[in-house]
Amino acid sequence: MTKADGTVSKEEIDVTDTFFREVMGFDREKCKSAIEVFRRSKESTTSYGDIAHEYLRLVGGQLPLLHAVIQVLMAVALVDGPLTREEEDFVSSVAGIFRLSDSAYSHYRQQRDASEHRMCQTHEQKRIESLAILGLSGRPTTDVIKRAYKDLVMQCHPDRIQHLGPRLRDIAEQEMKRINIGILFPEGTHQCRNMRP
Repeated sequence: MTKADGTVSKEEIDVTDTFFREVMGFDREKCKSAIEVFRRSKESTTSYGDIAHEYLRLVGGQLPLLHAVIQVLMAVALVDGPLTREEEDFVSSVAGIFRLSDSAYSHYRQQRDASEHRMCQTHEQKRIESLAILGLSGRPTTDVIKRAYKDLVMQCHPDRIQHLGPRLRDIAEQEMKRINIGILFPEGTHQCRNMRP
């Protein structure tokens, strides 16, 4: 997947390690060896197409092993967010090299769509909760969100009420933490389904 998007996250490494242990049944030593092969291929100038063709030759067209690779590629691609066009093209290309049918690959696309749908629901829920903290709802503009945040800060900032005593200052600090959480997700996540062109 690194050849598709140029990055490797800890989550991608964890998904790959889990794949080797749980799907492929590798012991710790085989997992280390497999991860090392992936690490070397990341730095290799060999194209992913050549690597996929070599894997196809090595496994002799065993469908369960070919499907397993597509499954892990899709899982790695999805672990860090919605599938990018480059990641989808990469996985689709590997599936083509493996000569997997369109119906087999469409199964993985359906998994992707379901995963993205769950992710979008989570983002939308966070957006709604953030807006509620700020006393807003719907699809307010950035200016409205900033104004609501600034108004709440002016009302609740602990420095503005320090003369009222430590107990009220503690309450104000807790409220400021809540307000600061409110500004984290108020906008932008409604575009989640449109991330892929």
